[in-house]
Amino acid sequence: MRGVWAAVVLVLVGCASAPIRKADQASVMVAETRVLEGCYDCLVEAREIFERVAVGRARPILAPRLFEVHLLIGLREKELAMDAADAFARADALIPELPPTFAAARYLEVARLIPPDHVGTPRSTSTALQRQLPPAAEMIVAFKKELESGEGSAPFRAYLSASLDCVAPANRRTANAPPPFPADASPLVRYRAALCPMLRPTALEEVVAEVPSFVEAGLFRARRPTLAVTAAYVKDLRTSLTAARTRWPTGVAP
Repeated sequence: MRGVWAAVVLVLVGCASAPIRKADQASVMVAETRVLEGCYDCLVEAREIFERVAVGRARPILAPRLFEVHLLIGLREKELAMDAADAFARADALIPELPPTFAAARYLEVARLIPPDHVGTPRSTSTALQRQLPPAAEMIVAFKKELESGEGSAPFRAYLSASLDCVAPANRRTANAPPPFPADASPLVRYRAALCPMLRPTALEEVVAEVPSFVEAGLFRARRPTLAVTAAYVKDLRTSLTAARTRWPTGVAP
């Protein structure tokens, strides 16, 4: 499985390597790998690398990747009921540098549409945000259709598409709906697909096993309901919640 999504890294870096200094190509490879691994700290590390390397002749090549990372970080912060304003502002500031064919404004529109996690968001805020959502599922379907093609990396567009499954009324799907992405997708995409329209603990367990630093995947897995409250279940729950509290001591949705 790792070999499949790791091959995506080679494609992304290979397409963009020419204007990038040889000394920086290895760093870009690390950044692309970290994006596909998908954890919050992975994305932050990738952002730092892209910001450092995206200068001079490399800037036009890497600006779209930096835009994607800003948006992914903003979405993750929403998933954790954190403030995503800074990440979205950084993405917005990059739009003038991107090719006109790159639907950056549309991607940002979709990202801002995704509601924050309901558990960590005050009810009054959630209610207000729900009123701003599109009135019909057709609009969500149209967004998802647009994301099937176009500029931007496939994992990035797949992540946005999976995020839309958390938006009402698009999430009114049957409880037994199959995962929208194949099992050999990157941990980034598999994590997001495992959250909506229903929580898939097994898929999240696989993501954590593959990327141990994916603390937030463990956090959401800890929300899984159960009728069998065993000692092992409580221990696992405590481990996941403690890891999240350690990583985000100022608070994150439990």
